[in-house]
Amino acid sequence: MNDSIVSFNRSQSFGVLLFMLLAAIVGRGQTDLTIVGLLGDDKIYDATAIATASGTATLAGVQQGDDVVLGGLPVFTFAASDAGTDLTISTSGYTLSGADAGNYVLTQPSLQADITPRAITLTASGQSKFYGDVHNLDPSAFEVLDLDGDNTLPGGEAISSVTILSQTNVASSATHSVATYANELAIPATGLTGSNGFDQSNYSITYLPGDFAVTARPITVGPLGQDRTYGNVGTVDQTLFSVLDVDGDDALPNGETIGSLTITSGNNAAASPDFNVGTYADNLNITAGSIVGANGMTVSNYDVTFLYGDYTINRRPVTLIADDQSKTYGESLTLGETAFSILDEDGDGVLPNGEAIDTVELNSATGAAASTTASEGVYLGEIYITPTSWSSPTLTGSVGFNGNNYDFSYEHGDLTILGVEALTAYDFYTLDEFGASRLHLTTNFGAALDSLATLMHPLEPDSVDFLRGTSVGNELYLHFSIEAVVDSINAVNGF
Repeated sequence: MNDSIVSFNRSQSFGVLLFMLLAAIVGRGQTDLTIVGLLGDDKIYDATAIATASGTATLAGVQQGDDVVLGGLPVFTFAASDAGTDLTISTSGYTLSGADAGNYVLTQPSLQADITPRAITLTASGQSKFYGDVHNLDPSAFEVLDLDGDNTLPGGEAISSVTILSQTNVASSATHSVATYANELAIPATGLTGSNGFDQSNYSITYLPGDFAVTARPITVGPLGQDRTYGNVGTVDQTLFSVLDVDGDDALPNGETIGSLTITSGNNAAASPDFNVGTYADNLNITAGSIVGANGMTVSNYDVTFLYGDYTINRRPVTLIADDQSKTYGESLTLGETAFSILDEDGDGVLPNGEAIDTVELNSATGAAASTTASEGVYLGEIYITPTSWSSPTLTGSVGFNGNNYDFSYEHGDLTILGVEALTAYDFYTLDEFGASRLHLTTNFGAALDSLATLMHPLEPDSVDFLRGTSVGNELYLHFSIEAVVDSINAVNGF
């Protein structure tokens, strides 16, 4: 404030004095006041322009004796919210009061301070893959630790993604074995992206590495179904198994394969010839620890789930053959139950395990076997075996025989009906005293003897005399000349 000095000279007139006094009063204007004693406070970046100051605010420029008091609620504001040094802090809110406050104009203080970058930590989160895979690293797999102990940045800012590197390329290699590779993942200082106003320059970032794990690759291995025929001694084929990889196919990574493994049959069903026909569910299993890898396969790189396989015992093919039978015309033939033979699948007539078929049901297709009037001749396929079934068995067996273990096929037998032969035997004897041969004839039945004698007499050559005959039972002794004998026999027998 500029003070006007009023000088009074007695020689001056009262008017002049009055003018000068008024001029002095009017010429005194408002005086500028400043505030001293404050310093701007440095702060850590918090995404706001809010500032603080320290010290004691004091007015500078108040005339002695003037009643002027500093008051109000000051507000300090950085010119910008980003990190920086010697940033201007503007002030508002200070006021003046007192009797002489009107004589003064208050200038709000201007301060300076630093906004320092905010310390945060970015840690690469652990990532993993199955053995054999190539893994694309997830740029969002990281953790933020703010200086206040949580994972939230000020002002709603966020880090969206970072660049993550696999330092020894474990992530991109399909051949690294199962293990946890400590500190394999690193976050470089470049490549950060954010949102909601995030600016990397406002932060002092510490980067911590993360682990990368190669885990055992899930695969499923199971025996394929196997079978054998009842009664045979089977072996378990160690090459019949399936592989299902985690990606849905049967190929292991890197061309690796299972070289061998051990498959066993529960209760030794595969090798026991007396196990009954049927499908034995989950009978085949793979022995744990028996897998041997090939083409570079290390079993410890895989998490193997084992399945089971079924073992099936099939019915044994056997052919039952009805024997050929015969009878003489006029007879009734009972076919019986045992006139049959067996043809096993191995080509002989012996069933496995010492089993036996004792009886079958034999039938005559046209009834010729029992008929007494069926004509003589060969009846092809006349005799057949009634097929058996589990519900209606038509055969019996022994020594553990179970018809359900067999698949039967059948072959028919022939029936032959023989005609009545006039002669069944003849013998020549030496010449007797009459100079003729003696013929001993045997017929099928005695009643035919008379017919035979009658038949033969007309066939004799004229030069040969019928000498005499004797009948004893069903035998006839006739005496003919030797030349007549042969012709007579041939005629009787149809030659």
